[in-house]
Amino acid sequence: MSIELDIGPLSWVKGEIDLALERAGESLTAYAADPACDGLTKARASMHQAHGALAIVGLDGITEFADAIKQLLAALSDAAVPDTGVAIAAAQGGFAALRGYLDDLMAGHPDQPLKLFSPYRAMAEARGQPDPGAAALFFPDLTQRPPKREKDPPPLAADALAARLKVARLGFERGLLKWLKNDPKGIAEMKISVVMIEATRGSPASRAYWWIAIGVLDALAADGLPDANGAKRFAMRLGAHIKKLTEGQPDPDPQAMREALYQAACATAGGEQLAIVRAAYRLDGMVPTATPSETERLLPHIRRLRELLAAAKDDWNRLCAGTAAALPPFHEHTAKIAEEGAATGQADYRRLTAAILDTADQLRRDPARHDEFMALEIATAILLAESALENFQSLDAEFAHSTDAVVNRLAALGRGEELGMLDLPHLDAMARRAQERLLLESVAREIRSNLGAIETTLDAYFRDPARQSTLGALQQPIRQIQGALLVLGQDRANAVLAECAAAIERFAQPGFAAQPGEFEDVAKKLSALGFFVTQLQGGAADIDAILAPPVVAKPAAAEPEVAEPAIAMETETGTGGSDYRGSAARTVAGQRTGHGTGAAVDDGHRKPCGGRPAGIRSGRHRRAARSSPTAISARRRDASSLGGSIATHGCQRGRPRRGTARNFPRGSQRSSGHHRPAAPAAARQPRQPRGTGHDPAQLPYAEGQRPHGRTGRPGRSRLGRGTDTQRLVARDPPGDAGPAGNARPCRRHIQELGRAT
Repeated sequence: MSIELDIGPLSWVKGEIDLALERAGESLTAYAADPACDGLTKARASMHQAHGALAIVGLDGITEFADAIKQLLAALSDAAVPDTGVAIAAAQGGFAALRGYLDDLMAGHPDQPLKLFSPYRAMAEARGQPDPGAAALFFPDLTQRPPKREKDPPPLAADALAARLKVARLGFERGLLKWLKNDPKGIAEMKISVVMIEATRGSPASRAYWWIAIGVLDALAADGLPDANGAKRFAMRLGAHIKKLTEGQPDPDPQAMREALYQAACATAGGEQLAIVRAAYRLDGMVPTATPSETERLLPHIRRLRELLAAAKDDWNRLCAGTAAALPPFHEHTAKIAEEGAATGQADYRRLTAAILDTADQLRRDPARHDEFMALEIATAILLAESALENFQSLDAEFAHSTDAVVNRLAALGRGEELGMLDLPHLDAMARRAQERLLLESVAREIRSNLGAIETTLDAYFRDPARQSTLGALQQPIRQIQGALLVLGQDRANAVLAECAAAIERFAQPGFAAQPGEFEDVAKKLSALGFFVTQLQGGAADIDAILAPPVVAKPAAAEPEVAEPAIAMETETGTGGSDYRGSAARTVAGQRTGHGTGAAVDDGHRKPCGGRPAGIRSGRHRRAARSSPTAISARRRDASSLGGSIATHGCQRGRPRRGTARNFPRGSQRSSGHHRPAAPAAARQPRQPRGTGHDPAQLPYAEGQRPHGRTGRPGRSRLGRGTDTQRLVARDPPGDAGPAGNARPCRRHIQELGRAT
């Protein structure tokens, strides 16, 4: 059986791979339309990116396939292909086949790279290369070894070994000649020669190839090799390896091992030796059972059906949640689903998709027909259609029975008849899951709406504290959210919301004075609740993991404690008024692991779909967080504070070199190995309190000089993030000041100020 595939690493990079392949296809299409453009160069760059990501995943078969695409694009760039049009078509076919194969892996299909052999061979032919053979995409575990002998034969002297190999070679060539002349006795002579050679090999690694070849010859004798041409190629190459061995060359390489194991995996009959070989190298299940032509024909339709069903689920969820505008796109998607279902040629699946389209047609003509019964029946039908794609090539009578039940219920619903209970246990369970998802979608929509109202009111209050009176109205949406979370059974999330409610009550009290971090804490918790609800729609969610994601501590090198120069630090928290920070939303956004807003229709188990490792944030999440009203408001206040800080203190253009110590003023000893006389003790002044300016006469370095590197950040390690304002203001003592003390901001600070505003 095939080794179980861990799709975790693939799920982390699947989105990036799909995007790179899509860009490569678009660039190649542009090149086909206009060869003078740089489309081919862009296609090669995108394919190089996808190839690198696949190499990290560690799947040899798809890495080899991606490398074949790269070679074809390189041949196109060098004008080394017989026909440019054929080469472009082969490359586009490679892009599509690779994306479809990765989709199948994510859906739980086994890793069988031989499914990609047809487009792989087409790309080789487009480059003018000979047929590569199916073994080029066959990657068994070559670290396995033959079982230990019961008794090892005595080692032979060099002369005796050479004589033994010569006899074996002559016997093999004699048997090969007989077999090529259709004499079945030749196979037995070939096997005797290989057994003689295997007995001369001492180590398991050197025995492996010859031991496998004995099993393949057993299959050949039993007429168990389905590909006659492949069997003949194997026998000829086996003779060539024997000849090389007698000439003093080493044992066959891994490529020859894979070719021999491929023949053993394809064998349909053989003896005990073949069975042991297949078990030792786990060959069962590594060769696809369906014919390549049938697999290739269905792959595009199955991939397209997955995309259309996912879009239809989203449309149906929005329609059930009250968005009437979702009906037209839902109807369009169901029409395309019916077309693709008919193209598969599977009769039961065609009936199922046609029934979904008929119901959508009725609903489009009369939207008032939509009710909770129709919502549940359509959701169940979509779930059945989606689950059938997981094992489409082996749909059985059970699927046909389920299809009959769903189609009949949809027809009865269209006639206005009352529906009874489902008598099929698996369909009944599927309907319950659909009903739960519909309820979850409705509740989540209410929670998000109320969270948005709370955030808008708080944002207005943090901009203008005079609007304190508006905070009292927030208790009603908070109670509604608490009730919704209670329905969902999310007690921990309710506790977090209660903490926010208590904080908002304090904000509304007369004479309230904000303490540092209070506003930011509420912002973080409300943002976490929003992401929690989104994750909950896709499956399990943990509010504590969103609020405090696990951090892998990195060992830090010990640094000597030194006196720091005085620093003028201005932060908004230091003035008694923190802000409802957009940075908190951005921090929480980075911890999301789900996608989208979820769907009311689900198959009952989450599939890995491009989840990211902890700490990796997508550009979509960052843009969404930065565009929120609270984030914009926070950045405007940061910009105002930053402008005043630059005008007061200036900024430091210089950065410390890698490997040099920080926090050392000019003239002190550095850890990089360069020694300078330390400044006199009288010149080192104690650190000034925050908020005070700097007197050039009191600085620990002469006027006009600049300190070496940046100073430390008070109260934080060098790896600490700090707030936006702290990161921009907590710099070195003012440098680049003119004679009159006018600070000149550097270009980097000007750019940050521009982005903030």
